[in-house]
Amino acid sequence: MIYIRADANECIATGHIMRCLSIASCLRELGETVHFLTADTYGSRIVEEWGFPCTVLGSQWNALEQEVEKLCRLLEKEKNAKLLVDSYYVTEGYLKLLNQKTAVVYLDDLQLFEYPCRLLVNYSIYAEDFKYLQEFPNRKLLLGCGFVPLRKVFSGYIPKKINDKVKRVLLLTGGADNFHFALNFLKYIGKYSIFEDMEFDIIQGRYGMDNREL
Repeated sequence: MIYIRADANECIATGHIMRCLSIASCLRELGETVHFLTADTYGSRIVEEWGFPCTVLGSQWNALEQEVEKLCRLLEKEKNAKLLVDSYYVTEGYLKLLNQKTAVVYLDDLQLFEYPCRLLVNYSIYAEDFKYLQEFPNRKLLLGCGFVPLRKVFSGYIPKKINDKVKRVLLLTGGADNFHFALNFLKYIGKYSIFEDMEFDIIQGRYGMDNREL
């Protein structure tokens, strides 16, 4: 059993859940049993749409230490379970306690502290610049773009043609657009005639704000 702890909502969008779903899909193909754990039903709805079971912890997505006791009880029931955690709101104490119960994998791109886990993954292009302690107790590192958890639809894609002149632009705001970036961007470029002949396609996720003026 591999548990995956991640969240999605209108504040943190869907990035954490989506990359974990990419990992979960690969694990399922390898014959592993994957079970998601979320703070609330926001993230669980997305997970269940992908066909994965999910337990809602009834906790706060930005106060993870409050759920440690409940998580530990879950891990104790499932022998040899592993735990993948993907959240910016982990603390050193949170990871340390969970890592005492099972092997914890953590996805990072901030290096807020030396994460006490069994496996640390940072697939950002600047991962090597973080200077993680190579000999941190019993921890392995997977660093660099070679570990990006891409879905198959994106994996190995190579653009066939690069146009000399831009005619059409795709704008993605991710799972949310709390600051109305898409609307403000279009208002800004609307001031310049150079963009008049361009076509803009805008895609927002399920937690995108209601930009009625777009």
